[in-house]
Amino acid sequence: MLIDDIDAELDRGRIEALLSELEGSTQTVVSTSRRAIANRYRDRASIYLVERGQALSESESNARVFGEEGFEPAHGETESSEDDLEPAANG
Repeated sequence: MLIDDIDAELDRGRIEALLSELEGSTQTVVSTSRRAIANRYRDRASIYLVERGQALSESESNARVFGEEGFEPAHGETESSEDDLEPAANG
């Protein structure tokens, strides 16, 4: 199953509920532009960064790519915290 941009319409609680339901039952590929969401599932998922048309495995936070200036960080954003996620909706 492919879920593109999971946080576009779902809040944190609904993301957790959906992924918990799918876990172990089917192979699921989820895309998001929010690092905090990916980091939340790091212990049970493979994380890949897509940068300049390349998918890079991110087993460590120091993923690097070779660019015009030599080796550069694989992403320009700073590490997001769990606080960057919206709280789960009530009800």
